[in-house]
Amino acid sequence: MDDSQPILRRLSTTDQLKVLLESGDNSDLAEDLPKFLEVANARENKNYSKVIVGNEELTEAFLPAKLEDWVYVDYIPSPVKSACVSTRETVLADIVCHTQRQTVTREYLRSGPRRNIAFVPSGVKAAIVTCGGLCPGLNTVVREIYMTLKNIYGVEEVYGVPFGYCGFYSPNFEIKKLTEEIVSYVHHEGGSFLGSSRGGHDTQMIVDAIEDYGFNHVYIIGGDGTHRGAIKLHEEVMKRGLKVAIVGIPKTIDNDIALIDKSFGFDTAV
Repeated sequence: MDDSQPILRRLSTTDQLKVLLESGDNSDLAEDLPKFLEVANARENKNYSKVIVGNEELTEAFLPAKLEDWVYVDYIPSPVKSACVSTRETVLADIVCHTQRQTVTREYLRSGPRRNIAFVPSGVKAAIVTCGGLCPGLNTVVREIYMTLKNIYGVEEVYGVPFGYCGFYSPNFEIKKLTEEIVSYVHHEGGSFLGSSRGGHDTQMIVDAIEDYGFNHVYIIGGDGTHRGAIKLHEEVMKRGLKVAIVGIPKTIDNDIALIDKSFGFDTAV
């Protein structure tokens, strides 16, 4: 191989696609995979019209906070062995470029399962909450979070928080443990079987409840307002030095959440 030529490595997210790449079959499918150059001499590559190079001086500054930034984390291998995503893969905010001008854009870490995880599954106590207006598919999302945690990662404790943010602290509601029997058929029903509500966000009271219940995974399904609240919870968790993962799952029937093309339920609502 000529060492002066750049090496194009197509990163597969599944073992199956990796086999397809190595065998040379289904090349069209292979072209849909992310592509990263192994060497810096990228402009000699003749197969592609655009080469995107990162701004190395600012890349680290724009990366989001990680658990180890405020609490000790002892990573362990994930039970998920395929379809893992690198911790350095990103998604560009802008996809429109110019053939003769440089393009500036922002990038965001790509979500997906990692090869190493920060929580021992047997020690995870997860909470799922649905906030804001109802959206087609809510129950399916709740069900799949539960099924993934339980059947893939081996998490035994997953709880449903009723009626939005206020369900964390209101004495009128009860946070119940979810089971496979409870969630098995909820995807055939409309609405949210957990219940949902607008408002009710009180950062201090919610994080107090998270501590009291011992939750260390909190899955928040909601729209733009709900995610602004989730960011406040994340910031408070950091401030208190808690080993808690706040996970936002976008939900919008009017398609008003930035950075995503659309969420589940949008097509049905339209």
